[in-house]
Amino acid sequence: MRASSSVLFIGSAALIYIVAYMHGRSAGPPTGAAHCSCSEQSRTLILRQSVDSHALAECVLHHRPTRGVMHGRLSRCLGRSSWQPPGRPSGTSSSGSSWEGSATAQPVDEDEFEESETTDEEASALAKSSLDNAVSEGEEAAVVSGIRSATMSADERAAKMLAAIQEHIEEEEEEAVEANHDVRALATAATAESGGPRRRYRWLSVDYHIATAQDVGHTLTELGQTFVEKSLSGACGRRQTCAQARELAPLTKDSAFTLCPQPHALRRAAFEALRGSEMMLSTDSVVCSHPAALCEVWLPFNKSILLIVTANLELARENPTRWREWLQTIVAMSKAPRAVLAANNRYDQAYVEHFTGVRPLYLPTLANYITARYRPVPGQPVLVARSHHELGRKLLRDLRKAAKGHPGLYVSSIEEAYPGNAAGGGYEYTQLASHPAVIVVPYTKSTMTFFELYRMGIPIFVPSLALLVRWEQQSHIMSERIYWKRTPSPLLKPSTPDPNSLQDRAALEHWLRLSDYYVYPHVQYFESADDLAAKLASADFAAIAAKMRRHSAEMAPIMRAKWRTVMRKLFHKLPSGSWPTPSSGGFDSAIKQRFGLDVSVEEPDCARLSAPELGQWN
Repeated sequence: MRASSSVLFIGSAALIYIVAYMHGRSAGPPTGAAHCSCSEQSRTLILRQSVDSHALAECVLHHRPTRGVMHGRLSRCLGRSSWQPPGRPSGTSSSGSSWEGSATAQPVDEDEFEESETTDEEASALAKSSLDNAVSEGEEAAVVSGIRSATMSADERAAKMLAAIQEHIEEEEEEAVEANHDVRALATAATAESGGPRRRYRWLSVDYHIATAQDVGHTLTELGQTFVEKSLSGACGRRQTCAQARELAPLTKDSAFTLCPQPHALRRAAFEALRGSEMMLSTDSVVCSHPAALCEVWLPFNKSILLIVTANLELARENPTRWREWLQTIVAMSKAPRAVLAANNRYDQAYVEHFTGVRPLYLPTLANYITARYRPVPGQPVLVARSHHELGRKLLRDLRKAAKGHPGLYVSSIEEAYPGNAAGGGYEYTQLASHPAVIVVPYTKSTMTFFELYRMGIPIFVPSLALLVRWEQQSHIMSERIYWKRTPSPLLKPSTPDPNSLQDRAALEHWLRLSDYYVYPHVQYFESADDLAAKLASADFAAIAAKMRRHSAEMAPIMRAKWRTVMRKLFHKLPSGSWPTPSSGGFDSAIKQRFGLDVSVEEPDCARLSAPELGQWN
């Protein structure tokens, strides 16, 4: 027999449920609302009698992340409502990285994207991550039935809360049925309405970077999509994704990067040559990334466009005329239907906004194509990643000297451990994962190598923000961060400091803190070679790796939800093949109709004031 306190608690929970339910029913589900897809078993959990009701109330009802999970689930099953239980004053807070979302479970992107169709796991992930991050930082957690919150997620707590509600439903089932409030019948009907397989679309990538294309392709394939890669990268042979000359003609590996010497004429010629090709006829969406400006080629084809900025936006458009045209195109794309502008890192997200006033969706790389996991082998040295600056090589020399004071600490550069270059040699991911840690001296603000190391769960040590700012100001250690030193801002006067400044300390602090190394949690920081040696000698690598793995696991459902949101905006739930390339009319009418753009018949100046891919960093 239940204790009276448990009865009181369940009665209170039932009252809360009824209020939320009636509010949601009166408001009615909004158009396009996601429906409940949870299994029958997940809706009929039983609350153990041994659970202390007061502890449960403290750790569930008054715990915002858990409450958010519970409310998110209920609202999807019962017709979404804006109701939430009133907050309880609390002096505690969870600090963390830029990853953390709000303490609600609604799967809405932080960039105000409309809601996608998400699974229960995805909907709860944002709420769950804030709790787990708080636990990982060592904050005090309440106890439920003798189990510390470090071993109980917000999701599990929410299940207990839902179980208490479910018990009430079972006790009052007869009355609920008579009142047409049978939650199981309602949820089953909603599931049937939204059932059926997800639509499969065909995505085309024509890119100069194999790693970014590989990451996007892997993610889309996991989501049941078809990804076609026609790579123009010099390294495409590694993955056997090279485009054949006949497939893209008149575009070639040499011409597509800048489209010069006659970019407008080449764009028109490409449209006429490819509009009836099997490649374009079968394509639903084009993914553009590196360089982002290559997206200009695909604008008139009436395909959905996903632009993911992974490097400086001006790459391949480094003169005032072409830069202005490209910025105007970005703004036009942001206003057009079936086009999504994204960035895979916070720096480039803010960089695009700085020059255009348009804030892209943050769609970070998770490198899920990496299957290797951290498995340190005793005796393996700590690795120092390839450095592009003399300061990095000096750090390695100084670290080796400092390591002599710490028996058992061994250090090696990646070049020494795994000789190789783009033509061959080098390391396998499993080999990197056998080392205790990797030291990174950043040469730019975001790299695929960082995402790959993080995905494997290898502890990463980088200079503190203060140290990196000092090095950048004194020696420009991030030698590949600035692509065009005098990049103008022709469309607006930015409210943020100049991202390409080397002498303005405030500007450096503003921008460098947006680098991946300071956005992702559980990255380790050092102030000097001696400080680094001491931290390497004392670090609990296994604990650091576990936190990194947990963060990656937390982000997986969030990223799936984001990608489904992207697909909803790109395709509007219409079937594949719904957007054929115009069969009549020319380039100018097609691009005007799709994006409202006018492309001059006069050719712009193709002179480049900087050419980073050629080693010209001006």
